[in-house]
Amino acid sequence: MNPSSSKHHQKVASSSSKPTSSAPKSKKVVSVSQKEFKSKEGEDIEMLKLQIEALQAQMEDQTKLAKDQVNALLEDRKVGSS
Repeated sequence: MNPSSSKHHQKVASSSSKPTSSAPKSKKVVSVSQKEFKSKEGEDIEMLKLQIEALQAQMEDQTKLAKDQVNALLEDRKVGSS
């Protein structure tokens, strides 16, 4: 049984040496995908900035409306108590 297991280990050893020759190709693919990721990341950041600006504008509008409602209620209270 030992001779067959040693043959198996030799096959494993020889097959594990093959991926090292293809390693530079995979590095090139990784660098391209990193560029694509950075581009996508930049687009995502721009979209988030626009969403933040829109939400800030909505908050300002809601704050103004809330102040107007409070002022109207205070006026109603003054008129009602007079």
